[in-house]
Amino acid sequence: MSDSSSSRGEEEIEEYERFHHLRLSLIGRRLAEGSSSRRQTTSRRHIDRERVECNHRLMRDYFDPNPVYNARIFRRRYRMQPRFFHRIMGDIVRSDPSFALRRDRLGQLSLSPEQKLTGAMRMLAYGSPTDQLDEYVRMGESTLMEVFRKLCNNIINMYGATYLRAPTPADLRILLSKASRRGFPGMIGSIDCMHWEWRNCPSGWTARKA
Repeated sequence: MSDSSSSRGEEEIEEYERFHHLRLSLIGRRLAEGSSSRRQTTSRRHIDRERVECNHRLMRDYFDPNPVYNARIFRRRYRMQPRFFHRIMGDIVRSDPSFALRRDRLGQLSLSPEQKLTGAMRMLAYGSPTDQLDEYVRMGESTLMEVFRKLCNNIINMYGATYLRAPTPADLRILLSKASRRGFPGMIGSIDCMHWEWRNCPSGWTARKA
């Protein structure tokens, strides 16, 4: 396989992953909004979650130059390549300063961007409950749900115009070319995987395209 073919394949995978997480974010935002409307206010006891130590462990596990878990395991657990995670994280920190590492009024370090995105993205990837994530990223339920909601909103705001809009003629030519190379001429997307509603399909295409 040539370098150009390999690069093109990686770009296609990255674009699919970006769309996949955008679609999950739409679902996640609805879930977060529903959960927020049902949440009851209760008195809470302060818990010292040792979030700085947690962040050090998380960095050793996935983000140090020689992490405990390699890129293949990262891809499986985060549902994306490390470089894609860092691109999203950089975009979100620039768009929403609440994701940046900072100090609170007592001078204590806040949760890191890696902690926040790890917790929220694993909710998207696995549907993990907040209690389970609290044990690893050390984020309480209300904090995690707020980060989750903000992540979904930011991803939609940043990438929605590109990945949720109707395809342009140029987009369609690219999609048709990719499908043709893969042995599916005339296909612009997989209805089984994308869950698109297909209306007014020409009757002559029914057996061939449905």
